[in-house]
Amino acid sequence: MRNVRILPCPFGKIVFEARKRRNISRYKLAQMTGRTPQQLAKIEKGENEPVISTIIGLARALGLDPCELFRETVKLMTLSQEGEEMKERDKATVCKEEVC
Repeated sequence: MRNVRILPCPFGKIVFEARKRRNISRYKLAQMTGRTPQQLAKIEKGENEPVISTIIGLARALGLDPCELFRETVKLMTLSQEGEEMKERDKATVCKEEVC
């Protein structure tokens, strides 16, 4: 059976970058979405993963298509997972060469 590590969700990073590109403060985004600035901070830092209604609200407030926001998140997660798998393969190769 293959071990799968769950990597941090990059959704918050995407929201943070979109918010900064649009020059919207966290406070203003909170007003636009009905969330608190503290809730948004936790989402942006990856400490909380939002429910679907929050994802849709954030996407709309940032002028993004919710589906595209989700696709971008999945794409980044896939790239991160592939990077982790490459590191593991490289580690295994080095380990075999050094006769661990």
